[in-house]
Amino acid sequence: MKAQFNETLFFTATNLNWMPLLQSKTNKNYILDCLNYLSKNDKCRIYAFVIMPNHIHLILDLISLDKSSFQNSFLGYTAKLCLNHLKKTNSIYLPNLKSTQGDRQFQFWERNPFWTHIQNEESMIQKIGYIHLNPVRKGYLKCKNGRDYFYSSAKSYVDKTAYFDFLKLTCLNYEWS
Repeated sequence: MKAQFNETLFFTATNLNWMPLLQSKTNKNYILDCLNYLSKNDKCRIYAFVIMPNHIHLILDLISLDKSSFQNSFLGYTAKLCLNHLKKTNSIYLPNLKSTQGDRQFQFWERNPFWTHIQNEESMIQKIGYIHLNPVRKGYLKCKNGRDYFYSSAKSYVDKTAYFDFLKLTCLNYEWS
């Protein structure tokens, strides 16, 4: 599926104070489950992603949601699930997640995630490469190349096979490392 570049967005959300709240497989799987739900229900199209220990990057088109609605749905839902998991496991991070806001007890995500439009295929390729090399640059799990990291779309692009149900591959002419 080819992206319509006038609608394609690069999105980054960061855990509060860059804490590694997404280190657990459980919390990473909550993110994947939510992306799958949003995709299957025609809320968005996901072209690339990576889930790092303290942040996520997505390249997506919004279909039936605007940016604010996507943020509220995705970040609110995943925060609730991940916080419940952190509470159940008595995480050492919980005391640092206490919210100063009156509308919640805990804060999981930093406010104001980053959004930018992707203007063309060249920009799309650059952003996909940035996402796929993120675990390598950070030395996460001793990744030698992007495809070694499971919680990313990199292996799907290398093999030209969507290993995640929600993933819509684009820019397949580019060789990923």
